[in-house]
Amino acid sequence: MIVATPVSIDRCCSGYRTLDRQTPRLGANMSADPAILMDFHSDLAQLARERLLTAGYQIDLSEKPETTIMKFLNVAKHRIAPKPRNVLISKEFSCPPALQAGVDEVLRKAARGDDLSPHQSSGYFDPDFNDPLLNDWDIHHFHLETRPHPRNGQLVRRTGSLLFARVADEVLYCINVFDHQSFAWQRMLGILHRNWPESIARFRANGIAGETLTDSNILTLRRSNCNTILAVEDGTAYFSPSGGCSSSRTSIIVMRECARARAYCRNMEKVVSNWLWDYVRQSVAEGKEILRSYQFRLVLRNDSFVAIESQAHIAIKLPAL
Repeated sequence: MIVATPVSIDRCCSGYRTLDRQTPRLGANMSADPAILMDFHSDLAQLARERLLTAGYQIDLSEKPETTIMKFLNVAKHRIAPKPRNVLISKEFSCPPALQAGVDEVLRKAARGDDLSPHQSSGYFDPDFNDPLLNDWDIHHFHLETRPHPRNGQLVRRTGSLLFARVADEVLYCINVFDHQSFAWQRMLGILHRNWPESIARFRANGIAGETLTDSNILTLRRSNCNTILAVEDGTAYFSPSGGCSSSRTSIIVMRECARARAYCRNMEKVVSNWLWDYVRQSVAEGKEILRSYQFRLVLRNDSFVAIESQAHIAIKLPAL
């Protein structure tokens, strides 16, 4: 097995030439250039498909790679990684006594790093599901029952009132308990601004006057897939903390990550082509036999991407996505 680690992607993609099958590389007296076969974007989609199927999602095996990758990224946006978080509670927080046990359970799970998905929306079982509140303000909602759902053991029973919270990598910011009619209540963004302004400071629209809207306006705009720069009560304006949504309702962050994955695959194919040309040229110079074609697959090994060519026993460790 030949194990290789290419130099930086910038050098690989600009300092070397991409293998061009129309240009002879091995000299006039030698055989034609070998063919290079690879489709890393389809390979990445297959990895995403396998993970979605393992997690229990229904996936159409015939759908395009772009669609599968977008579904995987959409699911990843909904899911909250199970890890211990510091739990912070707003000054405005108030909970009906009947729901206090449910709130306590969610907060205990967050502090311990337990799985919070039983308290999340049942819509998250659909990889195409788009959560307008999450896609706009980066706010999750949690159902507050402690008993299991009678028809779905992966969930707790549904509740009319919900805990709304913003979940960061190390912190869960508890906003308040509101009912199901509150998903467009801009007071939630105001609570984040008043209690933890530093947590959303990077989304401030400095020098821009945000829109002063009613909650009904916000709901209407979301239904029309429109994004806004919203002003809170003291006039501070914010871009959407979660990037907003596209005209197709898909999260803009998900679409951006999908485009980044596609560009990564394209660039890694260039990396492998350039590395392989150096390898072939050196092999020919040393009188070694080369293959007429090389077929590379993108695989995941120990959380790192590797390009594998099984016939020639080549493994090329690639930069992270």
